Amino acid sequence: MSKLALYLRLSVEERSERFESESISSQRMFLQEFVKSQDDLKNLAMEEYADDGFSGTNTNRPAFQRLMEDVKTGKVKTIVVKDLSRFMRNYIEAGDYLENIFPFMGVRFISINDGYDSKNENGNGTELDIQFKNLLYDFYAKDASEKIKSVMTTLKHQGKFLAWSPPFGYIRDPQDKHKIIEDKEVSFIVKEAFKLALDGLSTRKIAKLFNEKGYITPSERKKQTTSMDYVYKMVLSDNHKKPIWMHGAVIKILGNENYTGTYCFNMHKVKAVGSSDQKAVPNEDWGRVYNNHVPLVSISDFQKLREMMAKKAFKNINYKKINEISYSLKGYVFCEDCNHRLAFSRSVRSYGTYRYLRCRTCKAKGLKTQNINLDKLEKYCLNEVLKFVDLEEVEETQPEQEQEQVPKEVQIEKLLKEKDEAFLEYKRKNLSRDDFLKLKEEIDLQIKTISEIVEVEEQEEVPITNELTRELVERYIEKVIVSLDGTYRVELRK
Repeated sequence: MSKLALYLRLSVEERSERFESESISSQRMFLQEFVKSQDDLKNLAMEEYADDGFSGTNTNRPAFQRLMEDVKTGKVKTIVVKDLSRFMRNYIEAGDYLENIFPFMGVRFISINDGYDSKNENGNGTELDIQFKNLLYDFYAKDASEKIKSVMTTLKHQGKFLAWSPPFGYIRDPQDKHKIIEDKEVSFIVKEAFKLALDGLSTRKIAKLFNEKGYITPSERKKQTTSMDYVYKMVLSDNHKKPIWMHGAVIKILGNENYTGTYCFNMHKVKAVGSSDQKAVPNEDWGRVYNNHVPLVSISDFQKLREMMAKKAFKNINYKKINEISYSLKGYVFCEDCNHRLAFSRSVRSYGTYRYLRCRTCKAKGLKTQNINLDKLEKYCLNEVLKFVDLEEVEETQPEQEQEQVPKEVQIEKLLKEKDEAFLEYKRKNLSRDDFLKLKEEIDLQIKTISEIVEVEEQEEVPITNELTRELVERYIEKVIVSLDGTYRVELRK
């Protein structure tokens, strides 16, 4: 049975220091009262999707992503928001959702303050008032972005801590939310980690020792001190109840300069507030405020440890290159015991390169695990797919493909750029309101037509191959489950 979704959102700069933002509570009451007042809505099963502390300038929001997944699977058929700015501030993206995605998925969208209900929509697109309100939200978000970044940088230079949560070992000062103080319940763990590392103990052995001592993990402590639920990030022990330490968490602590009492900020550069497009800033260009808070390790010990770790054998490994390694089953292979994705590894021998997958989580828990030969696994998965799909029959009935001069993806990309340029021309007053809307409607119609053609072609086309391609995996494989004894099975898409 489909349900009604209440979507709530509050950006970082709008948050208060309470456990949950009062504004989120206000939105919740407002939406619930509205639903109760509507005869065709009040009896529907409701579910709340709340992003507290996330910008509306992009869709990289946990609750928003969960909502869209439920829309795709048909679990949600009605969405109610307070106003369009809560749902999204990007004009063009919001227009695509209201004009194309939701109508195609049969989803009713209601924006209360804007007086918009897609059930009452007269035309093929959104009404003019809604389009221009959304355009205004988009303009506001982009214009305010630079101002907000400037103000935040100024506050950071004053030593005001603006991150969502302090590093493990610190908590916010109850008297001043922009200051951090030592979290004495767990700070001893951070100090012990630095001492053991300076004594020469490896990060893996430190993590193992912390597990043996039953120390609380950073994710578990963060869940206790904030309103966020970090369960999905926690690695659990064998009884699946207590989170465990992984050596990656130890590495993160040992590399955090904030533990010297120096407030480090602007370590990544983003294009706009809330944007997911960012890149790392060189260490020497970071912002720093020295002697800003209580140190948990001396600057000299921190530098000494950094020099020690730089001399390790793994210092020459190109981690960026490793992360770029791709294989057909990447992201699809899971451990049966802990449900975490298996990690890729390879070793070079005289006879060639050996590629394999393994569960680092179970290994960290002290369980006996088996390395999975990736070449053999790919062949096994291909055979399972071939059993499921009658490729010979498809090959006989498959029509001959006509050669295209311009790929449809390129055509769509070009049309999207044209729509962006038309939007900019309107903002520069080089294009009238009527001309802009007319041009936008024409472009959207072309995009919709091309997208429908692509969708039909993808449904009809079945790749004929003797190897397990990424295309085959994405189309036919749901996931691959690997047991601790090294056996595996494939779950195919229905």
